[in-house]
Amino acid sequence: MAEYAGPDDIAETAGTDKPEGQRFSIRRMARLLKVSTSGYYAHVKRKAATVLTPRQQRRSSAVPI
Repeated sequence: MAEYAGPDDIAETAGTDKPEGQRFSIRRMARLLKVSTSGYYAHVKRKAATVLTPRQQRRSSAVPI
């Protein structure tokens, strides 16, 4: 049976643009999904990055042989 996924702390919630009753704790969601919170935040940071790093630029311009 699934556990309740309500907010643990109002300061650490996802969907903060939603009304008060529809926010969920990142910590609790990560626990229920059996992933680490640091892994979640790393994923969010990667998704938010819009500028390619120098290494990514070199790899994208490399010609495959």
